[in-house]
Amino acid sequence: MRGLALIISFGAGFLSLSQEILYVRLVSLMQEGRPHAFSLVLTAFLLGVTCGAIMGRRLCSRSTNLPRTLAGALLIAALADGVFLVLASQPPVASTGSPSGLMLLLTMVLMAAALKGVVFPVVHHMGSMTGGPRLGRSISQVYVANVLGCTLGPLVTGFFLLDLVKLERALALTAWATALLGCMALVWVRPTARPKGRLALACGLALCLLSTVAISPPEIVAAIASRNKGGEKVVQVVQNRHGILHVTAEREPGTGDVVYGGNKYDGRMAVDMKVNSNGLDRAYQVATIHPHPRRALVIGLGGGAWATAVAGIPGIVRIDIVELNPGYLEIVGRYPAVAPLLKDERVTIHIGDGRRWLKQEDLPPYDLVIQNTTFYWRKNSTRLLSVEHFQLVKSKLAPGGILAVNSTGSFEVYKTGLQVFEHVGRHGNFAYMSDKPLTKRVDAEGVLRACSVWGKPAFDDPQFQPGAVGRELASRPLESAEDFLKRKERFATTEVISDLNLLTEYRRGAGPPFQWLHWLQP
Repeated sequence: MRGLALIISFGAGFLSLSQEILYVRLVSLMQEGRPHAFSLVLTAFLLGVTCGAIMGRRLCSRSTNLPRTLAGALLIAALADGVFLVLASQPPVASTGSPSGLMLLLTMVLMAAALKGVVFPVVHHMGSMTGGPRLGRSISQVYVANVLGCTLGPLVTGFFLLDLVKLERALALTAWATALLGCMALVWVRPTARPKGRLALACGLALCLLSTVAISPPEIVAAIASRNKGGEKVVQVVQNRHGILHVTAEREPGTGDVVYGGNKYDGRMAVDMKVNSNGLDRAYQVATIHPHPRRALVIGLGGGAWATAVAGIPGIVRIDIVELNPGYLEIVGRYPAVAPLLKDERVTIHIGDGRRWLKQEDLPPYDLVIQNTTFYWRKNSTRLLSVEHFQLVKSKLAPGGILAVNSTGSFEVYKTGLQVFEHVGRHGNFAYMSDKPLTKRVDAEGVLRACSVWGKPAFDDPQFQPGAVGRELASRPLESAEDFLKRKERFATTEVISDLNLLTEYRRGAGPPFQWLHWLQP
């Protein structure tokens, strides 16, 4: 019985913490990558484990056959995991930004943790000696087995399993493995103490149900994605350990399919400036203010449209693209408008963290650095918007080099840029930063006419008519960040973003139903 206690202690720890990792990913997906997802799941998980431990202690004091009690607890936990997996794909749980859906999902996390939390007090009783000098050793062995399981579970699941299977299947596998642990405990039940077939029947039914769920799990990600924007048709889903990406079909002809990273808008698969559904005028703006761009760095591949625009700027001879999630390459390769990017000899794609990549000592100086990265209030956004990051980019720029950053509506990005660069301008929601004045080239219109998309002109004659996008880009000067902030500071208090204050994430990142936290924060 002591051997069973060690195995179950390890297995329960492994599966519980694995499941926590999976629920963090699920809650983060439903909350569009808001930073509080992890803390919410952790709170629900710890509360569940506490409640489960209290229930387990009471079961130990009442049970006359601990293996049978353990088998029953594990089978109930496995069945609950299967039921929760089905419920997670149904409304209102699978609803982006729904407070009621979030509360239901967190309740499911709490219950799942509680049902597995019952296990540890039981295995502690089973694995402990009743007395004598080896009592302390036997207790510590149960703890060590559980700690090892809790350590290996997140590592194996987070770094390996999620690269092999989808989130839904990973959740199904944890439920199925929990049922197998219950069956193992059932084998240890003394024959004289086994109920006449009832527990065995329950075990068989649990395995049949969970096997069905494991073979064909509900499509949770697709269900969440299709409800994200009023039932858009999901045409592609890519999952790996770096995150979840999906693509929805275009709503209007020519606007392009829409790419979502972590369930939040990440661009369109469109490069046509006649429609300009991607707002690529913000990318072509750098061609009108930098005199001779040759080397460019693009942080964040996304749907590939922005890198495609940069590749078409006259004079560009090399582009480095740094992308954290290799799943974007799979998406880009499916769309003829951007797929040539993957075969362009001037382009080198690096898989990794953009800021970590910039810390290399042997990087060549860049004329352009383009950051069309995610919304400022999402997790980890500070790493690419802080004063420390801007200083790092500045050290990699050639004289007169330009850093173009998508502020995604954050006033703090402009104020932070002014702490590092002498000149900061604005066009749309983009901030352009340099130590040289950001003035329009005399030949700005000619440069724009020379921009191309895989051999074809990016702009045509009608786009240089008065009021058209080409004419506006060539003639309208950038608004200075100082003037922009003077206009806007009446409505918003701006501060400098740093690695220490995590301003954009934890000050601005609260979403449904936690907006009231803004009033409590200093």
